[in-house]
Amino acid sequence: MRRRFFIVLILGLFLFQTLSGCTWFSDEEDHGEEFKEEDLVAPQVPSYPPHSMPDKPPVNESQLPPGFKYKINWAMGDVYAFWGGFIRISIENTGSNDIFVYRSGIVVNWSTPSEWIYEERNVLIRVGEEKHLGLVYFNAPNTTGNYTYQVLISLLVMDNGLYSKHNIESWYDNGTVLGSEKIFFVHPLKGKDDIKLTNNYKYYQDKLNEKVDFEAVEVQNLVSNITAAYEGDYNIYQVLAIFDFIVNNLTYISDPAGRDYWAYCQDTLNKGGGDCEDFSILFSSMVGAIGGTTRVYLTKSHAFPALYIGNGTEINEILEAIDNYYGTESNYVIFKDEGNSWLAADPAGSLYMGGLPADAKPALIYENPLMYGFNFQDTLEIHAIDVVK
Repeated sequence: MRRRFFIVLILGLFLFQTLSGCTWFSDEEDHGEEFKEEDLVAPQVPSYPPHSMPDKPPVNESQLPPGFKYKINWAMGDVYAFWGGFIRISIENTGSNDIFVYRSGIVVNWSTPSEWIYEERNVLIRVGEEKHLGLVYFNAPNTTGNYTYQVLISLLVMDNGLYSKHNIESWYDNGTVLGSEKIFFVHPLKGKDDIKLTNNYKYYQDKLNEKVDFEAVEVQNLVSNITAAYEGDYNIYQVLAIFDFIVNNLTYISDPAGRDYWAYCQDTLNKGGGDCEDFSILFSSMVGAIGGTTRVYLTKSHAFPALYIGNGTEINEILEAIDNYYGTESNYVIFKDEGNSWLAADPAGSLYMGGLPADAKPALIYENPLMYGFNFQDTLEIHAIDVVK
């Protein structure tokens, strides 16, 4: 199994674009409360699969191709040499026939012939529906520069005529459809910086924890609805559903110029968005509402949350569960702190939970085995703020 991690032993990050509204702070000596051992709760991994996947319908080989119409949307994060990249694809059925997608991914041209990179997955999209097809990881060449790619999907189309006349589902295999050619840039890796970690400056810990609210009615009701599909005690699928809700439903909204405002979690929900501190506060509130443990990392210009995932064999089990949830094997940003592991969970910066925080760049530490750190521009000190309520 391919698995490459960012193992961040308080290693660096690189920030090439300042996020307005995020803040830095001056030196101080007072430190707040740290997590006690009994506060650290890693999410469980359920025994059931994260998604129900319908069987691929049988194909009618003699059927004439029915008409269909759809709209594809996708997002692609930055792509880096060695490390690779990710693409997230969704499809909206805008026609009058149900469609069934059984493969999705991209075609890239950095080799001859072009390389097809996809995941096999079964997703039924009824007329008028829009559904995410999951995440696809792809390798990248060692050479930086411009390359082209095309989004691909393979789909079946249902014949409405046979269904309306004889109540028979008859599916036509339309095969693979390629989108128009697009350009992307493969970025170089950076060298790592040595970074100092400081825990729990009291002023900022008090400011953060004042805004976090596990018990807020709005948070409790929302979390209950979001996690309803993932029964049982506190588990990783529930956290992933919370992360995806923030990514898919809230908008990044900068603070007004010259003002650094940290919003209560309820205010971020009511406004429909916020900046990096607001997302960190909201994520921590929602995860805390189901019994999880988070902290928030502050760089010179950014804030992002991280999830406690344990200090033993449960870590690999959790990461494999995240792979299963997103439908692909991912690279993960993990902070190591006194034997404990914290998984980055930045809704403002990543297509998936565990990905690079906003505007971070990976750095190669070792080539064999491949191990990565990451860097932020102008940041040689990271501040970890424990969310203790």
